[in-house]
Amino acid sequence: MKVLLVGTNHGFLDYLSKILTPKVEEIRLAANEIELEACLAKSADVALIDLFDLKARGVGLMKRIKAVQPSLQIVCLIPKGEIKLSITAMRNGAFDELQSPFSWPALLSKLESACREKCRQEQKPGFWRSLGDHFIAGSLAQVGGTDLGRKWLQDSCKMQDKDKNTLNKTTAGSGHEEEQ
Repeated sequence: MKVLLVGTNHGFLDYLSKILTPKVEEIRLAANEIELEACLAKSADVALIDLFDLKARGVGLMKRIKAVQPSLQIVCLIPKGEIKLSITAMRNGAFDELQSPFSWPALLSKLESACREKCRQEQKPGFWRSLGDHFIAGSLAQVGGTDLGRKWLQDSCKMQDKDKNTLNKTTAGSGHEEEQ
């Protein structure tokens, strides 16, 4: 799991990083917008955003993250009793939240759930991809005959199935269970 930690409290982000390092594949830290842009250049699975200090500015960062990496899942750390902030975060794309004080197992559980959700979302080919595949197959059928279009579409489906199986094996190998 690749985790992006976002917040302004460097000491807290460093502490989170030390705790999470043995449990995740990669951790990147972003304490401001410039660092966030640099971190978003590489894909991540989950963003953990500390809204304690960021508050409304953090919601803006969430929107930026979702614009660049739509399938990346966001877990927000929220101060206890900040119901309005919690609702705002969830309405703006947060996968889940964790109110302070929290336990480390609860944090790890939220991150793992968010990672599973990202994998689940990426497994779906989506309407537009399917439409594009059929459009290409139709074009090939017009140019080279129906057999060429049909073969291309079958090969495309086989590749998608192969990609799904590889993703399932990777997810199963990391201790994540497939949700139905």
